[in-house]
Amino acid sequence: GARPESMGGAFAGVADDPNAAYWNPAGLSSIDRWSFTAMHLIWFANTMYDYLSVVAPLDNVTNFGVSGNFLYVPPYNSTGGIFQAEDAPASYDLAITLSAARNFGNLYTTDFTIGNISLGANFTYISRSLLGEALTPTFSFDTGIIANITESFKAALVMQDIGTSLGKDPSPFAVRLGFSQDVEFSPEFGILLAGDIN
Repeated sequence: GARPESMGGAFAGVADDPNAAYWNPAGLSSIDRWSFTAMHLIWFANTMYDYLSVVAPLDNVTNFGVSGNFLYVPPYNSTGGIFQAEDAPASYDLAITLSAARNFGNLYTTDFTIGNISLGANFTYISRSLLGEALTPTFSFDTGIIANITESFKAALVMQDIGTSLGKDPSPFAVRLGFSQDVEFSPEFGILLAGDIN
């Protein structure tokens, strides 16, 4: 998504739009209506990358989503035509993700309150073809949590790509700790500060 990318990828502690399916599935619980985001990117040598995410509220505290990532590398001649070699076959990566998130409300103690604690999870089916050779499909799992530590400060923890290996290429397991702080200078003007540690 343009917004998280323009924030340098510091989105785990923000995660309040359909891009949350990628950055922190727990953030999907903050979406209160049907929402979607889409992207089409044409890279070098006509390589294409597409992304689509759709989120739907089930009730006031639970949301579901589905998203897809597709990377396509068209056939190409690696010799530049010098040796009149045949084009290398196309390659692609496809990931279909089902997401769910739920807001569990507030945690009260005698000393502090943590608000809007949300948990989310992704289940992803991954298919890949390299130079025309299909690899064995595999699956991965993501989980995340996001909560308001104060009214304007959020913290998040995400674990991504918990799953099986794709051929001999292991899933790139990652852990992300994120935060965001709303700084309001007036009712009309404010700044959102965010950071992630990966």
